[in-house]
Amino acid sequence: MNYVEDYRAYLELRRVADWTRIKFTSYVKYLLDYEPDPKKITLKTLSELIKKRRWNTPAAKLFITSASSFLGYLKEQGVISINAAENLKIRWKEKQKKYIVLNDEEMRRVLELAERNMPLREYILIRLFIETGARRNEVLNIMLENIDSAGGKILLETTKGSKPRTVYIGGKTADLIGQYAKGMLSGRLFTCGYAEVGRAVKTAIQIAFPLDIEKHKMTPHSLRHSFVTSFIANGGNTIALKHILGWTSLDMLKTYEHLQDNTIQAEYEKIAQRRAM
Repeated sequence: MNYVEDYRAYLELRRVADWTRIKFTSYVKYLLDYEPDPKKITLKTLSELIKKRRWNTPAAKLFITSASSFLGYLKEQGVISINAAENLKIRWKEKQKKYIVLNDEEMRRVLELAERNMPLREYILIRLFIETGARRNEVLNIMLENIDSAGGKILLETTKGSKPRTVYIGGKTADLIGQYAKGMLSGRLFTCGYAEVGRAVKTAIQIAFPLDIEKHKMTPHSLRHSFVTSFIANGGNTIALKHILGWTSLDMLKTYEHLQDNTIQAEYEKIAQRRAM
């Protein structure tokens, strides 16, 4: 029995995002190389492999998640009776990563210069990341039939949590998509690859901020964080934000600790002026 290929097919049937599927199966290969018999996989097996591979905390967490998913699949199939990775948690031993984000003025600059200096496809990609907060894989899997230009919204079917959700676009973005997709009848809006999208974002950032080396490290996910930061800083409703981003809970807001200084003070002062006490 080829456990890896069967598990890969299972993830594909569940429409798990490409990046997640690739990562999960790669970690499952490590696990089965270490212990080929799933019935013999225990907590000790998982612990020993993490130590042997010397994974840092984020990699170890992803390994445990992958192993739990894989063993859960085998349990469903009746291959094993116990999922050794189920409910296993790893504590963070390092500081949370601080993300580089753009403020509203900087995002407008990126869009303005991208429009002037980049091909239409790349410009639309940048607009979608900034305007919707969608993940790279979600944007790459946008289907033409799921774009409602008149209604200003796009249905994302391929998502991290495998739960379709709707994101929203403005009239300019809708018009640009119509221009780009003219003559296309069905299928994906974009046919470019994962790495191409990353390069497009880096190019846009480098054009906008040629001397800011720190910003050159930005990725499509950095633009997602920029979207969230802007949404909250401009008084956006966090429940609406949760649905737009596809979060399972508002605990994800803990990532945005960079909002806790000037933004919170400015928000307080704005409310204080309204209350006039």
